[in-house]
Amino acid sequence: GYLGEHERQSRRKLGFMLDLLAAVRRRRPTGRTLTLLMRQLLRFLHAEHAQLTVFDPDSGRYFTWSVIRQPHHHRVRLRITDNLPFVFDFAAPTEGFLVNDLSPKRPSALCYDVATGTLTRHPVTRPLELPGADVQALLVSPILLQRQLHGYVLIGTTTQRRFTREDLEFL
Repeated sequence: GYLGEHERQSRRKLGFMLDLLAAVRRRRPTGRTLTLLMRQLLRFLHAEHAQLTVFDPDSGRYFTWSVIRQPHHHRVRLRITDNLPFVFDFAAPTEGFLVNDLSPKRPSALCYDVATGTLTRHPVTRPLELPGADVQALLVSPILLQRQLHGYVLIGTTTQRRFTREDLEFL
């Protein structure tokens, strides 16, 4: 990269994390806070689709919060299901992954284990559940509480943008 690129990227990441803290501290209702955080994440990763799925142990259900960035507005949707809305059987529960080519010719996923920090590549064994029909690249991170899977964050882009290893590690 060019001189100062690492410093610029580090400043950008730090600014994003500080914005997240400011959003959470403002005592907004949960729905507005989640929407704001997801909109900032979409802007930061230059993506159009974000999905947050979290398991609620009290009800035994999964809550999926979806935000789609469109040219002049954002579309927000909440869905409640009894089962996890998608299954990533090629990745371990502690692994996040990215897939930059979603063509049907059996793509492979770069998986990052958040518990150990190891990177591996796995073939995608079945078609992926996508946050939108026009998604071309996908970035997924597990939500872990005490090493137990409680949901996922999915980020999708409809442009030619390719997610990087740094994006995966950051998310």
